[in-house]
Amino acid sequence: DFDIDATSSSYMKLIIDVLDLLNKREREVITCFYGIRRDRLSLAEIAAQMCIKRERARQIRDKATRKIRKAIRKS
Repeated sequence: DFDIDATSSSYMKLIIDVLDLLNKREREVITCFYGIRRDRLSLAEIAAQMCIKRERARQIRDKATRKIRKAIRKS
């Protein structure tokens, strides 16, 4: 039971560290799209919530994903 808690808290720390690399809009799109601490939303739902076009939400998601991958490769 302790191992599960320790593992989930270390995963949560990793997620928080990764999200800190992103700007506010990128963090919002990533957390909504992947359902981090909230319900998972589609790109269309995210776009409506942020008052942007679906394509712009996709671009923000893709840029944030590239940032995350680059950071992971460096570490």
